[in-house]
Amino acid sequence: MANRNFLLFTLIIALASYQSQAKFELGLCQAVESKIPDPILNVTNLMGIWFEYLVTPDLKENTTYSCASWLMMQENKNDSRFVTIYNRFDPNTNQSSLKTFEMNCEPTQYITNTAVCYYQQDTPNNIYESYTSHRARSLRIIYTDYFSYLIARVCQSYGLYHYIDYIVLTRDKTPSIYHRKQIKEKLTAYGLSGQDFDKGLSKKCWGEDFWS
Repeated sequence: MANRNFLLFTLIIALASYQSQAKFELGLCQAVESKIPDPILNVTNLMGIWFEYLVTPDLKENTTYSCASWLMMQENKNDSRFVTIYNRFDPNTNQSSLKTFEMNCEPTQYITNTAVCYYQQDTPNNIYESYTSHRARSLRIIYTDYFSYLIARVCQSYGLYHYIDYIVLTRDKTPSIYHRKQIKEKLTAYGLSGQDFDKGLSKKCWGEDFWS
């Protein structure tokens, strides 16, 4: 019993320590009003490569990189669980970091209007990481048309608390002026501006889009 109490105390201290370095809000992860072309998220249309265009700094978790890509691949058509290869690259050091993980986008709009995918980029090495930095996240899709860009709220839930970030993924390394305007308008509705984000430099990392 004493060991269990000590373990619980250790976890509380660890979680409190992690909270002091991150942006937490009270309660569970909140639903978003997903604006997508279909009544239910079409997971197959998410497949292919996406580039990180905008990301809130805390989501980088103190890592240094200039750009990142998300390659989503289904094994079978209509699978709601699929593999994602996440590639971070820093052209200044010519260093690339690859991670492979599963995303689970089982339909949720039967209950709410939130299209959500769950993922865990890193496998916890110990109990501290499983309750803090390596805890699973939810990608709550605010908007996507599948072929140009995707805006999502990323949330880590700790029961009494949750930690939120935002990310914008684009199909093009440099989105068009038209799409940039749309992205700005949708982020403004959530009280966000360009100052809240780090901008990905995909063009610098991987060159021009082939149709540019």
